[in-house]
Amino acid sequence: MQAARHAYVSSVPYQQERIYAAAVYCSDGRIGDHVDEFLHNGLGLPRYDRVACPGGPVGLAGRLSAGKPEGSKSSSSSLPKSMKSAG
Repeated sequence: MQAARHAYVSSVPYQQERIYAAAVYCSDGRIGDHVDEFLHNGLGLPRYDRVACPGGPVGLAGRLSAGKPEGSKSSSSSLPKSMKSAG
């Protein structure tokens, strides 16, 4: 017999008002809490839209290996094969 499944209900109330701020940063889960802390405490943003992608803003520019020493692996090499584009 399976246990009944219940939907999770957040204790954080929904905020209707938009802040019109966005953060673009690396999707590396090790830095997410640090980015949130900086944006909340350092910049005073109560909330913001998130765009997290491998390599952060550089990844959006299509230059995943920009700024890396020659011969080093690009950020895309750390992606699971299923996430890499075909071609």
